[in-house]
Amino acid sequence: EFPENVLLINSRPLTDENAVIFHMRELNGDKTNFEVKGVNTFQTQEVDVLGESAKDVDKVALLPYETKFIKVAW
Repeated sequence: EFPENVLLINSRPLTDENAVIFHMRELNGDKTNFEVKGVNTFQTQEVDVLGESAKDVDKVALLPYETKFIKVAW
């Protein structure tokens, strides 16, 4: 379930792989953790604004008012 205090600002598919980058922001000043789930297995990574410098994560963790870029690949 996607948290109510997280705003999806933008999403864009990557043309060179089966993946999407999500730009997200926490809105209420609360720490938030959530998983990206679906019918298939996804690989979730924290990336920079260019989609590089990936760090594998099991859960997305946002600090109060934090903005992150998350790459989801399948």
